[in-house]
Amino acid sequence: MTGRCDQLQAESVLSLSGICTAARYFRENGISKLPSYKSLQAEIESLIKEKNSGYNDYRAKREEYRRLQTVKGNIDQILRRSEPQRRKEQSHER
Repeated sequence: MTGRCDQLQAESVLSLSGICTAARYFRENGISKLPSYKSLQAEIESLIKEKNSGYNDYRAKREEYRRLQTVKGNIDQILRRSEPQRRKEQSHER
């Protein structure tokens, strides 16, 4: 039975330590009253909308980047093909 009591006491100390840490944080940041559940839910929804909006913007920019990389690759390929022809023309001119 002593082992269980010791375990409960240790858990209580850890729990109390967490409570004291939270209380200290609230005091240091001037928080005297916790926000209501509704206001927290509203803030969470607002942050989720902001995150989704940012992700949509990111997705569009990523697609544009991929398109531009494809264009760049095509141009590089065309230039590599035409480069040997230019060298042949230059050697024939000499």
